[in-house]
Amino acid sequence: MIDHSFSHNLQMSKAVVRSKGGVVASQSRRAADAGAAILRAGGNAVDAAIAAASALHGIQVYGMAKRALARAVRHRAPSWAEAGVRLNAVAPGAIQTALLQATLDDAEIGRFVEDFPIPVGRRGTVDDIAEAVWFVLEATFMVGSVMFVDGGSDALMRPDVV
Repeated sequence: MIDHSFSHNLQMSKAVVRSKGGVVASQSRRAADAGAAILRAGGNAVDAAIAAASALHGIQVYGMAKRALARAVRHRAPSWAEAGVRLNAVAPGAIQTALLQATLDDAEIGRFVEDFPIPVGRRGTVDDIAEAVWFVLEATFMVGSVMFVDGGSDALMRPDVV
């Protein structure tokens, strides 16, 4: 099941890559091809993901990993709920941490991160995330939800995605 889902996602990525140009598209194509080759050879989704990720830059892998986790929560939540486990996720945005500061200080990508829009006008704090996690833990009828705690960035960038 996981291998099939991963293979499907790789194929969709390859289709999207075909419509794009430039270096990122080339890297993404290599990544998708690397992962698909491992699956065709009988490998598992974890090995395929590692092979695919090794062909990409860290910032690309970070975004893809967040989306993959969100999809995994949505897909698994119903069956986990039947077993008595509420599966949800908190998707943090730009949270002021040492990792974010290191990214901001990076000469290559820091300016892009600095320019990323946050409608509330500030970066989040660890306390902002802790409050969201506490809410999710207390919300006993909440299952399969991905709570974006990002100052409105996701709503700004993807207003029609529910």
